Amino acid sequence: PPTAPLVIPPDLSFRLQDAAKTTLYVSPTFPLQYVPNNLTDISLENRISPVTVRTATGVYADVVSYPIEEKSPQPTIFGVLQIARTPAATTTSDRGLSLIFLLSYPLLVVLGGFGSYALATRAFRPIHRMTQAARKMAEGDLRQRVPVPLARDDIHTLANAFNEMAERLDKAFARQRRFVADASHELRTPVAVIRNMTDVALAGEPTREDAITALREVNAEAERLSRLINALLNMARADDGRLTSEREPVRMDHVVTDVAESVVPLAEERGLTLSVIRLDEATVVGDTTQIIQIIMSLVDNALNYTPSGGQINLSVSVVGNEACVAVSDTGIGIAPADQAHIFERFYRADAARARATGGSGLGLALASEFARAHGGSITVLSRVGQGSTFTLSLPLGHLANQA
Repeated sequence: PPTAPLVIPPDLSFRLQDAAKTTLYVSPTFPLQYVPNNLTDISLENRISPVTVRTATGVYADVVSYPIEEKSPQPTIFGVLQIARTPAATTTSDRGLSLIFLLSYPLLVVLGGFGSYALATRAFRPIHRMTQAARKMAEGDLRQRVPVPLARDDIHTLANAFNEMAERLDKAFARQRRFVADASHELRTPVAVIRNMTDVALAGEPTREDAITALREVNAEAERLSRLINALLNMARADDGRLTSEREPVRMDHVVTDVAESVVPLAEERGLTLSVIRLDEATVVGDTTQIIQIIMSLVDNALNYTPSGGQINLSVSVVGNEACVAVSDTGIGIAPADQAHIFERFYRADAARARATGGSGLGLALASEFARAHGGSITVLSRVGQGSTFTLSLPLGHLANQA
């Protein structure tokens, strides 16, 4: 037993027993705990045993039994120390902590609400700007763009996608406005010519010969107007993805031969020499009518811009997995500044001459649309004063992903 009084906290008590389970010392409050007798046996087996027991006051206490062991000369357990802790102090501290939490909870809720509102406002500010920009775009202002956040997050991606969409819409509507304006101008020209001819014919008393001449001129303008309307219709269908076509095997060497035979008389009438200089056997799958129209547009372009005495050469060659149809001429050529625009609708490098030859500025544009619909392309090489070479390239055998 201790020779001096022990200072023991009020929530702790303990008991010391030897190996024979004889109590050597017990604190005054330890007997108030209902401690099972087998705890000592368990500890003598070198096992620490924590349990929760009921006290005489009706509360519960935590009891732990520790074996007391001597390591040498050999491990020997010679006693058991049992410590009990009542929840009195813990309960008091828990109640104080609960009171603090209870009083601070409303403040935490208010602060959390304001913080969440501030974060949400900041996070949704780019989306609010996009909403405002979208409303202005709906009102017709397609120049709207939104700032792109520096952070590489979902808002950054969304802002980039929104700006790209706005850019495409702006360009699409600009092309549409230009197309409508150009189409109106092109349609107005033959109508005005027809009206002038009929006004002149009706102004006096035309003879039979004058009437026939006027009707022939009106018929020519009406034919030109019909071609223009058909081209505009095909352009509109291509824009909507409704460009219908038949798919069948097409021998490009046979098509080029037929086109050359049909155009030779017109070339000779203009003092030009038209020749087929190469014919490789090449088969593609596509719409025969549209392929013929592509080649006819390229040949017609060469006829219109090659002076009398010039040479036009056609060829069919196989390059890799593509069939290439080249139309070369010794004409006036195309300036480098114009080469990037010649496939645009209604574009003319020489507007006056094109109208004089009946051109509408849609031939090459429509040919390019047909080529893309077949999975191919049209390229041009040209030098001013030396001539031009237009090359149609189409995949051999079969066409994947056709429109």
